[in-house]
Amino acid sequence: MSMCPEEHPPSAFGAPFDDDDADVILRSSDKVDFYVYRSILSKASPVFKIMFSLRQPSGTSKNQHSVVDLTEKGSVVAALLMSIYPAVSLSTEPKTFADAIAVLMAAQKYDMATVFRNDASLRIIRENPVEAFCALYSPHQDMGEAACKAAKASLEHPLELDAIGDKLKYTNGYALHRLWKYHRACSEAAIVPISTTDLSWITPEQSDLRELVYTRGVSTHRNSNCDLHLVAVGGKTWQWNTLWLSYMERARAAVGKRPCGEAVSHPDVLKPSYVFTKCRGCHNSILGLMEFSHYLEEEIDRRVSKVQL
Repeated sequence: MSMCPEEHPPSAFGAPFDDDDADVILRSSDKVDFYVYRSILSKASPVFKIMFSLRQPSGTSKNQHSVVDLTEKGSVVAALLMSIYPAVSLSTEPKTFADAIAVLMAAQKYDMATVFRNDASLRIIRENPVEAFCALYSPHQDMGEAACKAAKASLEHPLELDAIGDKLKYTNGYALHRLWKYHRACSEAAIVPISTTDLSWITPEQSDLRELVYTRGVSTHRNSNCDLHLVAVGGKTWQWNTLWLSYMERARAAVGKRPCGEAVSHPDVLKPSYVFTKCRGCHNSILGLMEFSHYLEEEIDRRVSKVQL
């Protein structure tokens, strides 16, 4: 004879979600009750606002509070509520990475825009943008603000399986493919100004930049040991030294993996040109390379910002 295990009664979360005059209970999947106010939920979530206007919640508690059963566990519900409740001083930081992703998914599900503006959510989007995007992306819905932020933040990271590592379980094929297409389009846009033969993006109006390229990047000395390379700038052809050329080649490879402006001003991309030089003339010319990299960074970010997600 088999016996069914006895179902445990719900337990109250406690302060600050324990007000006696609360008019609804949110019950998590692991039977934790949160005593809250419909008015606060309705203002923070259009989904709850519609829910309360269309039907009565699923049940009642022993004190006749209306009960809404949720599919999220208690720690996730707590993080959501702490993000939308006024004057709550408790931390909204999820305890685990899995909870952090679950909070993003729940905030998307209930359309709680406020949740995406708190420090914990912004940190997850910034530090784990690929996983955050996969949690927020749906092929059946318009791209939300948080998903767009995650996609743009992902440009600062290589979109490679080795980089994702153990967090691959938080991704899905549809979202990864969409993000891969976006990365690819951004890489194509970012590579355009990083040319070793053509800097036509430098306009005549950018006199400071033209002067920088001419006085620093162009070889005016004569040394048989130095290789010189032709580069077109604003309708003119100048001779570029090897150190600037090698920088551009590294920058081009860098934005292939990380299609963002910061990639071309990273020390790993700049440093080799400062370290490896046998020619004093070339060494002097390299002094303007860092300043040039910031101009290039701005141009790349400008082009990438026009790529549609």
